[in-house]
Amino acid sequence: MLRPLSADLQSWHHHPLHQRWQQWQTLQTLWTTVVGSQVSQHTQPLRTHNATLYVATSSAAWAQNLRLQRRLILEKLNPLLPQPLRDIHFSTSHWLSSEARELSQELGNSGHAFIAPPPQPPAAAPPPTPQAAFQRWAHKIKTLQTASYHPCPCCHTPTPNQELQRWGHCCFCHYLQPH
Repeated sequence: MLRPLSADLQSWHHHPLHQRWQQWQTLQTLWTTVVGSQVSQHTQPLRTHNATLYVATSSAAWAQNLRLQRRLILEKLNPLLPQPLRDIHFSTSHWLSSEARELSQELGNSGHAFIAPPPQPPAAAPPPTPQAAFQRWAHKIKTLQTASYHPCPCCHTPTPNQELQRWGHCCFCHYLQPH
């Protein structure tokens, strides 16, 4: 039997999902007011579960400091919420980088909703053969290893600083020189 839309909408207001959604919206709106603008720059509410609010923090120091103040935050926050929270859990996991947070805000997300992982750079196409994969890996390793090396004054090969300080040239040139 068909029911009027107004009856369905009325019943939706009493549905548990709608109530949780209202709680979350209220919490997002009040977070900066309750904790202050400085703290809100270093925190992001992630979700609620079993009357516990999970909040990402920008550093372990912020997480520890806010963990010690969680009762005070709950005392300020609970009177303003439809359903009170029992606890708050602060953690550095899931903290967005500032670029990702700005991007999410540009996309219309307040930055306090369920957080998507930061955007990853596009992955390079997989190499067609195992040999090509090895060559790509070897090139990356060589680039990383030689980034801090300086050229040997004799043969111009990349040389660790310790060898240049000890002998004035690379170990190969050192062993090739007559002693």
